[in-house]
Formats: sequence, C-alpha cells, structure tokens
Amino acid sequence: MFAPASIAGFSTGISIMSVAVNHLGDELKARLTTKHNGVKIESISGYKKGMSKEVHLNSASLAGQLLLDYLNEKTGISFILTKNIPLNSGFSSNAASAVAGVFAVNALLGKPLKRYDLLPFAEAAATKFNINPFPAQVCSILFGGIILYKNDKTEKFQKIYAPTGIKLTLIKPDIVFNEQEKLNFIDKSDKLKNSIINGGNIATMISSLYTSDFNLFSESLQDNLLKEQLKHLYPYFQDIEELSISKGAFGCGFAGLGPGIFIASPNSLIADEIELKLNAIFKTHKIGFEHTQTEINLNGVSIY
Repeated sequence: MFAPASIAGFSTGISIMSVAVNHLGDELKARLTTKHNGVKIESISGYKKGMSKEVHLNSASLAGQLLLDYLNEKTGISFILTKNIPLNSGFSSNAASAVAGVFAVNALLGKPLKRYDLLPFAEAAATKFNINPFPAQVCSILFGGIILYKNDKTEKFQKIYAPTGIKLTLIKPDIVFNEQEKLNFIDKSDKLKNSIINGGNIATMISSLYTSDFNLFSESLQDNLLKEQLKHLYPYFQDIEELSISKGAFGCGFAGLGPGIFIASPNSLIADEIELKLNAIFKTHKIGFEHTQTEINLNGVSIY
C-alpha cells in the first residue's frame, strides 16, 4: 500500500480542508499468515522514532484490527511498515498509517467493504493518537484530492475541484514539538471574529479552485490567521514566506500545526528556484531539513 501524506490547513481550513500529495507517504506490505490471529506488525523502518509495534498503540495495526473485529474475522495478517512521514511533522503521519492499515486488511479479505465504508475505522485509529484530530486528513488520504469536511457528527465531506499544474514543495524541518505545545500557540480568543474571517478565506479558496483564479488562490494562501499565530513558534517561516512570494509562488503555509511547511508554486521552474535558496535559510537558523517537490494526489491510498 502507498498512503499519501496530507496537508491539513490548506488555506485556513485546518480542521475542514485537507489535500493529499504525491511522492511522500507511508508504505505498508501486508500478507496473510497462519502464525497468529489478527493484525501483527513484524517491523517498522524509516521514521520509526516514537512508533510502537503494539497493535493498539499503532494507528496502522489498530485500524486494521478494528476492521477485523467489525467483520468478526480471526484471520492472521502481518504488516511491514515503512514510515516516510515523521510523527508530529504536520503531514498527517498517523492518518496515513491508519488508512494504509485498514485498506490493506480490506484488500486481503477480498474487499468486503467499499472504500467509503473504511472511513470510520481509519478515523477512529488516527484520532486516538491526536489531541486535536482533523478527520479531513483521513478523507484526503483515502480518496485523494482536496477534501472539504463538515467537522461535526454527520461526518459529511466533499471532494472539490483541484486545478492541474500546481507544484507543492513540502519542507520537513528537523525539529519536533508535541501537539499540545503547538496548540498553546493558537489564540482562541475572539472566536466569532476569527470564525468569520476564516470562513471568508475558505470560501475564497474554494471559489479560486473552481474558477482557476490563481490570483485569488494566492490571496487565500497568504491571508491566514493560523499562520500568523504559528509563525512565532517557527523562526524560519518568515524567511521562507518572503522568499516564496519574491520568486513568484502563490504562497506558503503550515502543514497542520507544523513544523512542516508547504509552498504552492505555479510551475516547477519557480519551485526549483525557491528550493535552491532553502539551504541558506535553514543554515542561518541552524536547523536541518528535507524537502520534496510534488503535486496534488488525486486518487488517494493505492496498491502498487
């Protein structure tokens, strides 16, 4: 399985809008076994720091086991998990593993459930490990594209139009804050005013996507209340934002609550030019980093 990373917080819709990406994601190999009942993780490689092989302490195995329990199946299934998305990076690590796990189990059992029906199992597993869960991430990983999510008990969502040609640079700095530390930087005062501003920004973003109005798209990315609050936690962000705009990018923002960042560019030439300057920025701040240039993933989790 390949379960793509996801950016929560495209525009200001951190809890209701999310976009899946290509070229970065968790990989999972799954096979049937008679050595044990239920799901068991054989090994974890890649960004395995903080990861557990215990069934109920790993979102991949938990999601798979929840599906087995629902189907009243005792089938033995073995997982080999490659974590390409670090925990607490902002790129939906737990959500990607959860989707990969439930998708794998369903495939090995002959697909008794449709893709849509896998959503509650993936959501339950992913949200167990997040203080402030964003279910839109799970939806975008499962179905691909840009997801608009109704963040209430109805769990309704819509896959909205994604223009072709947008290049995304994903930046993974080598720093870690736990989720509570990041949440402490978010100002929850004046909720009504902020909700009105955020609602307007999200509406503008959706309009820009459907009309391919890239000036409006750029404006939506740059006008972001959450970004203004989080940037004080990550000193490199201001420099990256100024670089991106000066080189002609649409804008940039945090993936989830950071520390990951995405830059949206109109083409690969601009994205390449920006990426050449990133080393100098992170060297100044004495922080290591990795980056990936990619596009929006339109299909979601897949078997390869």
